[in-house]
Amino acid sequence: MKLFGRELEGRAKTLVILVAVLLLSAGLCGLQLNSGGGLGNQIFILLPLGVAELIAMFVSACWIVILSIAWGAEALYGRYGKPPKDEVQKLFEDRDKTTGDDKQ
Repeated sequence: MKLFGRELEGRAKTLVILVAVLLLSAGLCGLQLNSGGGLGNQIFILLPLGVAELIAMFVSACWIVILSIAWGAEALYGRYGKPPKDEVQKLFEDRDKTTGDDKQ
């Protein structure tokens, strides 16, 4: 998925989708609120849609908060946590070390 020329993957893509769902459902909820008044028979259609919009807003907002906290915690852990021994970067290799097999 591309957004503003950048390829989004993983958490960033999920976050963009959740924000789009939140904005869309909030916009539709506001549209229903403004068109309220004298709907008459249309209330049976709009009431379930309104409930679905409120549920979508609540669920997407909760997941946005959870995802943001998890993303921040992972960034902090990656910054300050200890890396595994296999990923430790060695700046200077000890090339002068000789083993028992190197007799000259």
